[in-house]
Amino acid sequence: MDHHPQAMTSAQLAALLQNIINAIETGDSWEGFIEYLMPDEDTPKEYQYLVRARYRIGNADGSQGGMRFVGDLR
Repeated sequence: MDHHPQAMTSAQLAALLQNIINAIETGDSWEGFIEYLMPDEDTPKEYQYLVRARYRIGNADGSQGGMRFVGDLR
């Protein structure tokens, strides 16, 4: 399975980072990764980043939780 980045604006990337921070601070995420890159020539001009991320959520209630994916899974 390939995990292709998603085009994002600066505001969208900042919101994603804040979501990850909130999940970590509340004990709801124990692991993950984020990668953000400069856009390539195929990226529409309104986007400043290409972003891939995976991080666990739903751990605060003591369960296994789930995984949130950012990007295109192919």
